[in-house]
Amino acid sequence: MEQLKSKNNNSLWHIDKWPFLAWLETFVKVSALCIGVYALTVTARPAVQLALPTGIKLAQFTIQAILILGLIAAIYDRLQEHEIIAMIFLVFNILGHIGILAALSNTFFSTNLLTSFWILMLLGEIIKLFFLRIHQFSVRNTPAIIMYGLTSVYLLGYLALIMLEMVV
Repeated sequence: MEQLKSKNNNSLWHIDKWPFLAWLETFVKVSALCIGVYALTVTARPAVQLALPTGIKLAQFTIQAILILGLIAAIYDRLQEHEIIAMIFLVFNILGHIGILAALSNTFFSTNLLTSFWILMLLGEIIKLFFLRIHQFSVRNTPAIIMYGLTSVYLLGYLALIMLEMVV
C-alpha cells in the first residue's frame, strides 16, 4: 500500500498530486455540490420565502447545519496545508451545503434533489474511506483513527439525512 501524506510547504500555496480515488471522490462530491449551489441560487431569489422547518425537516435542518459547521472548521486546516485544489473545493463544499440548508427552509424545493445531494455526498464519503485505507493518507501526522472518524461522522450524517427523508 502506498502511504500518501499531505505536503505542507509552510507558506507556499501549491497543488498536490492526487491519486485516482481522491479525484473520484472529488468528482462525485462536485456532482452533489452542483445541486447544492443550484439550490442556493433558487432559494436566494427575493420572491422565495424561507421559514424554519418543523418536524423531520427540522431534524434534517439541524444535521445539515452541524455538517456545515464542520466544513467551516476545516477552513483552518486548509489554510495550514496551503493546497489550492482542497481550498477551492472546500469553498464550494460550504456553499453547496448552505444551499441544501436553505432548500430545507423552502417547502417548494424538490425533495428528489435533496436526496440526490445526500446520496452523492454519502457515496463520496465511502470512496474517501477507501482512499484513506488504500493510500494510508494523513494530514500533518493525524492518526488514522481521527481521519476515519471525521469521515464517518459525515457518512453517518448523510445516511441519517437520507433515512429521515424516507420517512417524510
